[in-house]
Amino acid sequence: MNILANDGISESGKNKLEEYGFNVDLTTVAQDQLVNYINENSISTLLVRSATQVRKDIIDNCPSLKIIGRGGVGMDNIDVEYAKSKNINVINTPAASSKSVAELVFSHLFGCVRFLHESNRSMPLDGDSKFKELKKSYAGGRELAGKKIGIIGFGRIGQEVAKIAIGIGMEVIFHDKYIDETSLEIKFFDGQNISFNITSSSFDEVLEKSDFISVHIPASDKYIIDSKEIAKMKDGVGLLNLSRGGIINEEELLKNLESGKISFAGVDTFENEPNPSIKILMNSNVSLTPHIGAATGEAQDRIGVELAEKINEIFNDKDSTINPYYFEFKSHQLDVNEEKNIFNIKYSKQGLVELKTSSQDQALEIVRRRIDEIGTNEPNILKRGNDRILVELPGLDDPMRIKSLLGKTANLTFRFVTNLSDDSFGSEKL
Repeated sequence: MNILANDGISESGKNKLEEYGFNVDLTTVAQDQLVNYINENSISTLLVRSATQVRKDIIDNCPSLKIIGRGGVGMDNIDVEYAKSKNINVINTPAASSKSVAELVFSHLFGCVRFLHESNRSMPLDGDSKFKELKKSYAGGRELAGKKIGIIGFGRIGQEVAKIAIGIGMEVIFHDKYIDETSLEIKFFDGQNISFNITSSSFDEVLEKSDFISVHIPASDKYIIDSKEIAKMKDGVGLLNLSRGGIINEEELLKNLESGKISFAGVDTFENEPNPSIKILMNSNVSLTPHIGAATGEAQDRIGVELAEKINEIFNDKDSTINPYYFEFKSHQLDVNEEKNIFNIKYSKQGLVELKTSSQDQALEIVRRRIDEIGTNEPNILKRGNDRILVELPGLDDPMRIKSLLGKTANLTFRFVTNLSDDSFGSEKL
């Protein structure tokens, strides 16, 4: 079977696919030539990152296409629901790049509090003639230890940001629509680990109390940070956006950088990619990177290998060493009380969830909307019964997060099941 990695794939990912017996095509095909190329070369899987758009024209006109894979988290460049309605599998790799994005957050943050973003612009021009003046100009740096970082959106990336912040002595507060509290485990090089329990704060509290704010939420059709939100922030706040362009109103950002309300911004994602505003690019108080949050060798290796394993699982279901109906346990057991429903949750690491509902399609739509809001994988339907469905929520590996995500859904009873090999589907009362 032929796989087109139109935006590239790591060598390890390519090798893994070839090991599984797939043909990997690394040609970069222009957007307007994709349909012809896919059809002429019998492409069964199209792999993209953020550059290639996979819209209805490709989905409707490429009958050989069975899988669309996104190397990364956000799938706003793919018509996901439409593809799934045409029986095309859509996959992504939401966990693979979290550490890389979080480290880039702190690349911006460390640089900005010590003026590296400005110094690296000024020193080549004036370092030989105005050394003392520049030294004085950049002498008012700040330490991060003891400061408060507010994180808006506490999924995988937000939690990785929090771990780094805790590690350097910062206080962490966060806001997330679906997480009330969670436990962060920080692992050390020598095998030791330590856990921190953190409780969510209100959105306004994060805005008002944070010295620095980092935003980590999916794409939105409206600004999450606009003039009203900026007005609530501390004077001199530092603001970072490494999630999606359009989350922050860039015009308001520029106004408040000029006034000093915002002391600096770290920006990796822009409103008008791939043609960002020249005013943003030229502002000396903005630390800039061209949407490279996941662009580390380690992250790309993890992305490539994960895509290869998922593709192999889909195409070689019967012969694969990965049994889609057996999932390794993670030792979490929660007692949950939701209105009149009292039940136990046995949590599977792979997010295998049994939904009891009289309206399966409506229940799935609710779950899809909630999943989409946190930017993780689409739910996969594994099995249907008379009044229940077994779905997989890939990559959701925090039981408190899943409880928050689904537990507040009206008219939807759910439990986590461990596997299908013991015929447990539908065998226990919910």
